[in-house]
Amino acid sequence: MDNLEISMNNYFVSKDLDRLSNNRTDDTWLNDKLSNSDTLIIPLYGLKLLFSGSDQLFAVFLKPDFFNDLESIKEYFIFLGESNGKYYFCIEIEKIGLPQESYLKLGEFRELRFAAPLIEKETAGILAYARAIIYWHQHHVFCGVCGHPTQIKFAGHKRICSNSKCGEEHFPRTDPAIIVLVSNGDKCLLARQPKWRPGQYATIAGFVEPGESLEQAVAREVYEETGIELKNIWYRSSQPWPFPAAIMLGFRANAKTTKITLHDNELEDAQWLTRKEIKLRLLNNIMKLPFSISISFRLVEEWFNEGDEGNLFELISSIDPTKR
Repeated sequence: MDNLEISMNNYFVSKDLDRLSNNRTDDTWLNDKLSNSDTLIIPLYGLKLLFSGSDQLFAVFLKPDFFNDLESIKEYFIFLGESNGKYYFCIEIEKIGLPQESYLKLGEFRELRFAAPLIEKETAGILAYARAIIYWHQHHVFCGVCGHPTQIKFAGHKRICSNSKCGEEHFPRTDPAIIVLVSNGDKCLLARQPKWRPGQYATIAGFVEPGESLEQAVAREVYEETGIELKNIWYRSSQPWPFPAAIMLGFRANAKTTKITLHDNELEDAQWLTRKEIKLRLLNNIMKLPFSISISFRLVEEWFNEGDEGNLFELISSIDPTKR
């Protein structure tokens, strides 16, 4: 399986979505799609998305005819793309003056991060896209160069400064972050932050700094947090992570040193663990891994399944299916 295939299996990746970026400047085409019966609109309240259901969640998509006067509010609709014959837009409902209560008969607004394990993977991808671009708009209402208000252009994929003396163009940005599974022989390095749920351990992660390569960021973050030096760093896959606006770049690496020293106070603990030790801790409910929607889990899973202790996802599902 190549890197693209691996990444396509990660949560929050929109596998079948065509973004149709060349159509973002075609107002006639956009107006037609915005009134099309095959169009689905994703409403967001703040950064929360609308879901129906309880044990299993279903994203609530609105039809264009839900809105009384599309013409007067069309500038607030952000075009996302097309998937399986459906055209997708999203909208921040506070911008059009409709209160949250207007939608509550259809479902409940929830945080995507916590709803994601209960929804279908492809749906999670389009919702993550909507959440990420709305977050960007919320943080670029004013020009970062001169401070004047910005105006939405390109179907929501550009904002332009309204100051004619400035005219700065702003495009959606994603913050690159690395995440890495470090191994040494039959052990891997797992760590925990104090803010995580009790017993949870995960891989090492951190943001890429200006002027460094991804591999340099991997080596720096691991050393800064644990004192471990690395060798043989290699890329595995990536995952959009809209909490709030990152792309997680997954790596694996071998350790050159093994002594753990917690350097920067970000971690509460870090340990070298064998597959058998991880399995026993999971079975005895004294350890938790990240939820399976995260690339952190996927990296641990890949390494764990290379050994003789079985399939990690099946193991966790057998212990408690609700904690996958």
